[in-house]
Formats: sequence, structure tokens, C-alpha cells
Amino acid sequence: MSTGVPIGGPLGLEIPVVEFRAINRTDATLTVGDVLMIDMGGTAGEVSGTDNTVAGASDAGLSNVVAPTDNLAVGVGILCVALEATTDNSTGRFLLQGRTTAKTSEAINNLGAALTVDNSSTALSDTGGVNQGFFAYALEETSGAGTAQVLFNGFGWGNQASSD
Repeated sequence: MSTGVPIGGPLGLEIPVVEFRAINRTDATLTVGDVLMIDMGGTAGEVSGTDNTVAGASDAGLSNVVAPTDNLAVGVGILCVALEATTDNSTGRFLLQGRTTAKTSEAINNLGAALTVDNSSTALSDTGGVNQGFFAYALEETSGAGTAQVLFNGFGWGNQASSD
């Protein structure tokens, strides 16, 4: 028995889409497709880190997004993708999991490539280092930096075993 994902739809793997609202704490305006990190550790000045047990608290890490950290491994942070332009300290929509369009920092040369966060940029890359987590699979190739359709999982799919 299948739950959560309809089996009567189109052929192929369907990953449930999980969206949420959060406050942009990056000190910049976000664009559609930016890759961000949920501020569980309270790195932004507006986030106390003490209200993580209070659902929906504006100063809880779970309610705020920041730029991702360098060489993020799976299990160290939770990522998301901006679904709309959002100014600093404003509320926007974000995707935690599912098929979406995300920013890329370079050409994606292979379908199905495992994509990592590109060293504190808000984009994905297919060049990952040892033990760097990958958070998306490429669903299309690109000729350079821009955007691409990806299968995204903010919790991560796994860590790179070796350098690409």
C-alpha cells in the first residue's frame, strides 16, 4: 500500500513536494531558485535559537533561513530552495523537498548528477569534495551558471565518497 504519493498520476518517480514559510535572514534579497539553509543554530542576529521548541516562533531557527555554509555535509544542516523573491527580514515560501528549479553556479554536464552546495553561494554545483553532502539530482543539463530542474531533498541524499 502506498501513502503520501498518488500512484494514479504520470509514470516515474514522484517525490512529495514539501513547502513552508520562513523569514529571510540573509541580509540580501533572495531570488527564485536560491539555495539556503534553515538557521537551526541561530547564526542570524534576529534568531535566538532558544525558541526552537515553539512552533512558528519568529526567532526560532526553524522559522528562518540563511546562506548555506561551506562544504556542508549531510546531517549538518537542512537546506531549502526559495520559491519566490523575498527581501531581507521578510517572509517567503521555500521548498524543502520535491521537484523544483534551483540556481546552479556552473554548467551541469550530466543528467542525474549529484549536486552539492557551491561553497557559501546560494547555488548548486556538480563538483563536490570528499564527504560534502549532495542535496539534489540534476534532471537537465545546462550550458553554464543559471537555473536547472532538480529533484531536491533538503535533508540530503548522502555524502560524496570521493572527490568528483
